[in-house]
Amino acid sequence: ARPSADAPSQVHSFGLSAAELQDYTRDPVTPLPGPGRLVARIASAQHDYGHLIAFGQDFFDSDRELLDAYANLAAVTLDTLSAVATAAVRQRTAESLLELSSALTRARSRTEVAEVAVVAAHAMMSADRASVLLLDDDATMRIAAHVGWPPEFADKLAALTVTSADTDYVATLLNRPDLPQIHDRRSGDPFIRRVLDEFELDSMVVVGIALPGRFFGMIVASFAGPQSAAVGQRFVVDMAGAANQAATVLHGLELLEHTWRQANLDPLTGIANRRAFLTALDDALRGDGALLFIDLDAFKAINDTFGHA
Repeated sequence: ARPSADAPSQVHSFGLSAAELQDYTRDPVTPLPGPGRLVARIASAQHDYGHLIAFGQDFFDSDRELLDAYANLAAVTLDTLSAVATAAVRQRTAESLLELSSALTRARSRTEVAEVAVVAAHAMMSADRASVLLLDDDATMRIAAHVGWPPEFADKLAALTVTSADTDYVATLLNRPDLPQIHDRRSGDPFIRRVLDEFELDSMVVVGIALPGRFFGMIVASFAGPQSAAVGQRFVVDMAGAANQAATVLHGLELLEHTWRQANLDPLTGIANRRAFLTALDDALRGDGALLFIDLDAFKAINDTFGHA
C-alpha cells in the first residue's frame, strides 16, 4: 500500500517467510488473483492505495467477501487519516501565509523581502532547502536569500547567476511566470541538470515572482529525496501565493524609490537636487556644526568654454 501520493510504498505481512515476501513483492505490476491467492483493492472514490492479498488453499466464497470488507475498511481509514493530515497542513499553510503578509509589511528593502519570502516558502513546501533569486539591473538573477543550505554550499550560492544566455528556461519563465515548474534529473535542460548535480538535489519547484508586465525573480524550493517533490507539488499553489505577495511588496518598494528619486534627484544628472541638499543640511546642522558656502561666478561661461564635463 502507498498511504499517500508522496509516500513510498509499504509492505506489511503475516505468515510469510522473508524469501516468499521478496518473491511476491519483486514485480511492481498489479497483483492478479490466481490459484491459492485472493486479491482485494484498497481503494476509495478518492484514492487507490494498493492491495490486500491472502494466500492459502480452498478459499470459500465468504473469504472473498471478508477480504473485500477488510480492504474497504482500510481505504476508509486511510481516507480519514489523510483528511486529518491535510487539514492540519492547510492550517499551518494558512498561518504561514498570514505571517508572511505581516512580515512583508515590515520589509523595507529587496533583501528583506527575499529573506521573508524564502523562509515562508521553505516552511510551506516542506522543502529541504529554499532560495530566492532576484533580477538585477543587468538582467541577471542572483540569490538574494536562502535557507536550509549546509555551510559548504555558501560559495556556490554566492557565485550562482542565471541569465537568458545560460538556459532557454529563463525565456519560458519570463513568458509564463505565473506557471509553477517542477524539475528533476530527467529534465531536458542541461543547465537545470547541472544545477541539480552541483547542488546535490533530486528536484526543485520554481515559481516566478512577477506582476503583469514586471518580472522580479523567482522562488526555488529544493528537495534532496526522490519522494519529496511530490510533497512540493501538492502545495505549489501556496508557494505561488507567497510569490505574488512578494511581487506586490517589491513593486511597492520600486514605486517608493521612484517617488523618492523624482523628489530628491535631478532628472538630467542624477545627482542630489536642492530639496535633497536642504534635507541633508537640516540634518547636519541639528547639532554642533558649521556651513561653508562656495559660489562660482560665471559658471555658465565655464560650461560654454570648457564643456559640461
